[in-house]
Amino acid sequence: MPELCRFYGIIIRMYYADHNPAHFHAYYGD
Repeated sequence: MPELCRFYGIIIRMYYADHNPAHFHAYYGD
């Protein structure tokens, strides 16, 4: 999954193979 950006511990990734339409997930790392 391509990682779009990472800032202040938040990672935003794009998922396009799971289902349509393509969607985004945001992860907050401690």
